[in-house]
Amino acid sequence: GGTKHVLLFPPDAPGMRAFPCDHPYDSRAQVDLENLSEAELEVLAGRGALATLQAGDTLFIPNQWQIP
Repeated sequence: GGTKHVLLFPPDAPGMRAFPCDHPYDSRAQVDLENLSEAELEVLAGRGALATLQAGDTLFIPNQWQIP
């Protein structure tokens, strides 16, 4: 058990640099959230959606939404 936090970004979020649709990581973005420049931080600030999951919860991730 335990709590998990998942940060998701919509497909139109600028600066996420999505992998191509046929790539094994096509649901992930190429951006490194732990090492953002000031410019990247300004572009992405407030655009993500945070989901907090408890044991037994399910998360539906819409098509093209990205997990950094």
